[in-house]
Amino acid sequence: MAAVFAGIPLGMAPMLTSVRSIQGACFWYIGLFAIGQITAVHASDRFLKPSRAGIIRDPTQRQRFNGSLLLIAMLIVAGYLALLRVLPVHAISSELPFYTSYTVQAMKDTLIGALVACFLLYCAQSTVAAKQGVARRPLAQQFLESPLVRFTGLISYSLYLTHCIVMGILPTVERGLFLSPTGLFVFRLLVATPVCLGLAYAFYLCFERPYLVRRAAASAGRGETPGSQREGVVNAGAAVPPPNTWTRGGSNRSSVEQKHI
Repeated sequence: MAAVFAGIPLGMAPMLTSVRSIQGACFWYIGLFAIGQITAVHASDRFLKPSRAGIIRDPTQRQRFNGSLLLIAMLIVAGYLALLRVLPVHAISSELPFYTSYTVQAMKDTLIGALVACFLLYCAQSTVAAKQGVARRPLAQQFLESPLVRFTGLISYSLYLTHCIVMGILPTVERGLFLSPTGLFVFRLLVATPVCLGLAYAFYLCFERPYLVRRAAASAGRGETPGSQREGVVNAGAAVPPPNTWTRGGSNRSSVEQKHI
């Protein structure tokens, strides 16, 4: 995390030379990334992992959410909007539509990101409750756990890193094909999309998967429980102990805790 915060100003420094570069830098993505990380950590710690004291939490009980980190993430987004607002008026007067569109886009992205974060927390709690037979998983969560969606999620980070290569070459290819708007849509759907997915999967096999395997092996060597960050909070419930090991209001204790006592 320290490396990320140190790299942000270094990466953004060259963009401070012009107003348009600042507007196009999409600073609010940093806040959205922070919201996602906070959600994953909170869901894993609150619902899907034993507590450090050795007593496993009851997922059916309402948990308090530490909103301080989420507030920091939201402040990053607000700081971006404030930065645009305090820029010299003469610098943005000729680009007012551009400025307005980016402001609205940042607000929409942030709202959608917050809603998705809340939904993922709900899915994490539903996963554990379903394993105890307390409740059923919602249909939306069952769809997200389908094989095709899980595969897309598996290579999602690789897709994020590699899709710009295809998108950069695509306009040149399309200009040479002289396609109609309908033909252009079909070409992107049936050709460009599979190429993006194939390139992302190849990148995943060559780089991301070996890294995750080495990290899991290193965690196992240190005596830690190897957990893949790529599985997501929805599927991480597979590591949850059976229902009879969960405590309910402190009355039932796990076998490990009983031996300790």
